[in-house]
Amino acid sequence: MNISEKNPYRDFEFIYKARKNLEKSNVVVINHSLLFSDLENETKILTNMKNLVIDEAHNIEDSVTDSLKQKFNVINIKDNFNSLEKVFTLKNIKKIDLQNKKESLISNLEVLDDYSY
Repeated sequence: MNISEKNPYRDFEFIYKARKNLEKSNVVVINHSLLFSDLENETKILTNMKNLVIDEAHNIEDSVTDSLKQKFNVINIKDNFNSLEKVFTLKNIKKIDLQNKKESLISNLEVLDDYSY
C-alpha cells in the first residue's frame, strides 16, 4: 500500500503511522500469522528488522505450513499447461511434445479429483 505524499490525510492513516513507527523501533512484537502473511505479500510491512519477538510462537509450525502451501486442482494444471504453451508460442520457443504426457497427467488427476470429495 503506497500512500501518496500529496494525500493531506497521510499522517492520519493507520498503516502509514504503523510503518513509520516500525522504522524507528528497536524491537517489534508480531503475531505469527502476520509475520508469515507479510512474507507472501509484495508490499512488505516488515523490512530491515533487527529484533523480532513472535507472539504465539507455539503455533509457528502450522502458520508456516499454511502460508507456504499451495493447492492445485485439475483446472489449475490445465491452465498452467495452456499458459506454458502460449509462452512457447509468443517467445518462438521450440515446443516439446508434451501433449501425450499432458493428456495422461490430466486424465489421472481427473480420476483422483473424483475421489477427493
